[in-house]
Amino acid sequence: MPNPVYMRLFREIVLDVWRTEQTRAREVDTMRAERVADLNARLEKLEDAFIYQHSIDRATYDRQHDRVEEELALAEVELQEARIERIDVDGVLAFAEHLIGNLGRMWIEADLPLRQKIQSAIFPEGLPFDGRGFGTAPTCLAFMQLRPSEAVENGMASPTGFEPVFWP
Repeated sequence: MPNPVYMRLFREIVLDVWRTEQTRAREVDTMRAERVADLNARLEKLEDAFIYQHSIDRATYDRQHDRVEEELALAEVELQEARIERIDVDGVLAFAEHLIGNLGRMWIEADLPLRQKIQSAIFPEGLPFDGRGFGTAPTCLAFMQLRPSEAVENGMASPTGFEPVFWP
């Protein structure tokens, strides 16, 4: 079970990154919506030029109309795809926290195929077994990040180390 402090920290980091991405996505959405509006306006001008002003011939109208319609269809698809990709990050995080917090119980209650999936998710390289016992297996990145970090010494001498201390 991961330390609750690390789980809260993990949640805050994910939410911070998500908020940043959402801001960027809204900016992209605005640009895409402006592109769709611009292409619709171009179609209207093209139709006005052909139908009401008679300033372009049929071949030019057809060619330009097809080109703008194609660009418009692509822009609308891009705009729609961006809106579909939005997810409920709070719901996903709640599910992930529940899943991680209850892996032991899930393991006990799971059938063999689900146990294999859980094991594969936690130990992507498998569990080393030498015929007598299991060795230490590398865990997936998500679990490695939830473990407390070891204090790392930087190898630098203290101010009163080898060099003389100078007083101002």
